[in-house]
Amino acid sequence: MSQPIILYDLPTRAPRRCWSLNPWKNEKCPQNALPLENKLNKFPSSNAAELQTTELSDSSAPNAAGIPYTVPTIQMSDGEWVMDSRKIAERLEQLYPEPPLNIAADPYLVDIEDLVNRIAKTVSPDFIPKDANRVLGDGSLGYWH
Repeated sequence: MSQPIILYDLPTRAPRRCWSLNPWKNEKCPQNALPLENKLNKFPSSNAAELQTTELSDSSAPNAAGIPYTVPTIQMSDGEWVMDSRKIAERLEQLYPEPPLNIAADPYLVDIEDLVNRIAKTVSPDFIPKDANRVLGDGSLGYWH
């Protein structure tokens, strides 16, 4: 593969760390020896602005609900765009089956994702703003809500 897979993510304060579990799910790429390039986008570009000004808005349907273009997002070497960490992981497993991620084979994954989503709805109003203040860079804080 000549071109790397580009993973769109949010920059954080030093030391660089991920403030959201979603991009972490896709950080598995280097472990699979996939050519991965992280592209850090400060708000507001991380939501719609930058991604809409690229060919993403022409080549990929926006999310059905909520924010139309989000991170994590990847651009494959062939130009294909994929949003949503679960969809990204499934697509990477289709294209690069070795070593297997075994997403479809995990009988508990759907239940775990459902539980995490229910917990997130409860704690997000309090936890996410505090985490954003602690982790996101100053240039992004003004846009976080």
